[in-house]
Amino acid sequence: MSSRLTTLRHVLTQQKRRVPCDIEPGRNSVNKGWPQLDSSGISIWDEFILPNLNASYGHVLDLAIPEELVAVPQASQALAGISLSKEQDMNYLMGWNDGVLKKTLQFAQAHLDLHRGIVLNHSVVATDTSALVIVSDGDRKAWVTHLIELDNYPGPTRLVVGLARSSSKWSGRNVASQLENGVKTEHIWPLRQLANACKLAGTPYGYIQTDKEQVVCRFDLNTADLKVAIMPIPWSQYDSTVLTTDLALWWLCMLAMANIGSSPSFHSQGGPSGRG
Repeated sequence: MSSRLTTLRHVLTQQKRRVPCDIEPGRNSVNKGWPQLDSSGISIWDEFILPNLNASYGHVLDLAIPEELVAVPQASQALAGISLSKEQDMNYLMGWNDGVLKKTLQFAQAHLDLHRGIVLNHSVVATDTSALVIVSDGDRKAWVTHLIELDNYPGPTRLVVGLARSSSKWSGRNVASQLENGVKTEHIWPLRQLANACKLAGTPYGYIQTDKEQVVCRFDLNTADLKVAIMPIPWSQYDSTVLTTDLALWWLCMLAMANIGSSPSFHSQGGPSGRG
C-alpha cells in the first residue's frame, strides 16, 4: 500500500488554537551582567519574510514526501485542553515548537546534505521545570527554555536559543511600535536576556515565544555596541500563504545551520542560499 504524501510546508502551516492565558502581569527580570542594549540598537528584520524563505527553501518546503518521514504532533490534539495560568505553563508552547521541529529539520538536513552524519540535539524545559536547559561558555551560564544544537566535535555547535515569556509581561509588537520614539527600558530587558544566552551559546540566532506571538531575533555579537534585528510573527497565523511561527522557527534553524563557520551580514538576509 502506497504512503500518503504531504509537504513540509503543509506540516509547518497548521492552524493552531489560541491558547487561553490568564497569567497576571508582572515585571521582567534584569541582570547587570547581561549585554547592554539600547533602543537605537533594535531594528526590524525586514528581510525575514515569506518571499525570501520561498526563494531559499521553497523547493524543499514543497517537495512531496511520505507522511511518516515528517510525522509531527497535530495542533488540534497537542494543544487541546491547554491553558496558561503561570509562567512555567509557557513551556507547553515551547514543547510544541520542539515537537514540530524535530522531524521537519531532520528531513531537511538529510535532503540538503547539511552536516552529514551529525545529529541535531533538541533540549526543552519540561512543563514542570524538572528538567532545566543551560547554556555555558565554561565560566558563565544561563538558563534557557529551548536549545537546538549540532552534536559535533569539538562542539556541540549551538544553533538557536529560545526563551518563553507571557504576553502579559512582554510583547515584540509593542517593542516594534516604540522604535521610532524609543523603546521603554523594561521592554528591552528580555532582549538583553536572550542576547546574553546567545552570546554564551555562540550563536546570533534566538527567539522569544509568547502566547500571542513568536519574535525571531538575529544579534550582532561581534561589535562593541550590541545590535538586534527582530521580527514578530503572530501565533494565530496559518496557511501556506503566510509566514507562520512554525515556518519561522524552522527557517531560523536552517539559517543557523547554513551559516556555521561564517559571520552572517547583519544588514542583509542574503539570496537563495539561505544565508542571513
